[in-house]
Amino acid sequence: MAEAIQRYITIMTRQQEADLLLADFRAMRRAARDTIERLINFLDETGPDVDLEDDDDDREVYMEDDF
Repeated sequence: MAEAIQRYITIMTRQQEADLLLADFRAMRRAARDTIERLINFLDETGPDVDLEDDDDDREVYMEDDF
């Protein structure tokens, strides 16, 4: 009888751990989704006039000056 109770407790503990992990995973997905939504809104608000891309020519000149 004691073994059956111990086995039941172990199973319940594992299930609780799994439930906690799934809850953490859902929270991380929500946070990622919210961050992506904020980034998309930011890009939409900047409009087409703002150049958000890096200028590769400036980067190459900067790197050459370091050597």
